[in-house]
Amino acid sequence: MATRRWADRFWTPVSEWFKRGPLIHWTSLSSNRRSRTKRTVGRILPLCLTLGLTGCSLGQVAASPPPKGPYQIVHVTAQNWHWTLSTTHLKMGETVEFVVRSIEGIHGFSVMGTNISTAVSQGDAPSVIYWTPPARGEYTLACNVYCGAGHDTMQTLFWVTS
Repeated sequence: MATRRWADRFWTPVSEWFKRGPLIHWTSLSSNRRSRTKRTVGRILPLCLTLGLTGCSLGQVAASPPPKGPYQIVHVTAQNWHWTLSTTHLKMGETVEFVVRSIEGIHGFSVMGTNISTAVSQGDAPSVIYWTPPARGEYTLACNVYCGAGHDTMQTLFWVTS
């Protein structure tokens, strides 16, 4: 019986790897490990698909049909680090239609203290959001998508009166 040299013991497995293809080949796994891998992939894949498909809508306000009756239209323009509103005084109990667009970059339109939150991007069609102010007071419109150096100061106020 001939003894194998250390080089033969090393180079033979390396050459076999190149013949087989990838280092961890599916058939090289034991049947137990193969079934564990299938179980893991079977559990993780649906989760990844669910998050991937719903991730695009997280933080978005559900689309709703336009309300009946009169409503106020407020045109909102997002620009790097400031908002421009067509009016800053709204009436309580009267539905508001926010028409939001961006002329620079990507921004997040968010009315603090409410569930209104949507992203707007330069070049995209304007987002239309309907909201009925529940109470009088001062509301803050803020950007909730990081947009650069002045992101923290990208806020403006509007008022709801009776």
